[in-house]
Amino acid sequence: MLVQNVNSTNSFSGRFSEKTLKMAYNELGNEGYKIAKKFRAGKNKHDKITVVYDTTPRRSMYHGEILQTDTYIEVTNHTRKKPPLRVFLANGKLQFSTDLLELITKKMAFVDKLNK
Repeated sequence: MLVQNVNSTNSFSGRFSEKTLKMAYNELGNEGYKIAKKFRAGKNKHDKITVVYDTTPRRSMYHGEILQTDTYIEVTNHTRKKPPLRVFLANGKLQFSTDLLELITKKMAFVDKLNK
């Protein structure tokens, strides 16, 4: 007979910051807020994940400026003495959806490897 130990704790424990939860509520309403509140990614329970849209001017071929918005996540941890870590997600502004959540989960695996 095989006996397995069952660990009741969730392996993913990083969560969204209040700024990102507010963004989810503004874009998707109450359902989006509930999904974002339950979302967990990363291995450290003190990680706060913030979705950041950064707009930078780019030079065009005809000497004009074009504004380009990129999507990042910023991972902060108040227990470490390191600055926040910013990870690039995509060119352009990604809307809050399940695709964004899957992408954040994959990038948080990368962040966990960096923090070891």
